Amino acid sequence: MRYYDKYLYGYGESIMASRLTRHSDSNWLANHWRPIAALVYLFICLFDFVMAPAWVGMHTETISELVMAIKDLPVQTQIILAAPRSNEWNPLTLIGGGLFHVAFGAILGASAWSHGREKVEEMRQDGETQRANISASPPNPPLPSLPTMTTMTTMTTMPTKPDNPDEK
Repeated sequence: MRYYDKYLYGYGESIMASRLTRHSDSNWLANHWRPIAALVYLFICLFDFVMAPAWVGMHTETISELVMAIKDLPVQTQIILAAPRSNEWNPLTLIGGGLFHVAFGAILGASAWSHGREKVEEMRQDGETQRANISASPPNPPLPSLPTMTTMTTMTTMPTKPDNPDEK
């Protein structure tokens, strides 16, 4: 318990401690599947839109290398060999009109929305618990008083300048 919890929430347990005890009985994956799903989607997008196009661009032969390799072959064979070779990467997740991204967006969006509702409900329950703890606990001790303006002026007095500079 933090040192100021007793002043803010009474002598009961703090909000963080109540959340930890509430989630300690469930397993780790049940609590963290949302960020894991978001990271999986991030890695899929990084692979499909960054890493794979870079790898394909670096490891395919250029048009001039292709022409030099097939220039002595018959024309029909050249057409067959040159047709499928291209330096372009076609993202796999965009096949089917991007339905993969629509589906993952729906999953992540709905989970974020439900997670927000869960957090609001947790905060509401924590507020009720804290109100019950405050009403059941003894009154808080008074906080130390701050110095007032009158005590501050008596504690430190500034030297005053003489009215007449010739007088010392």
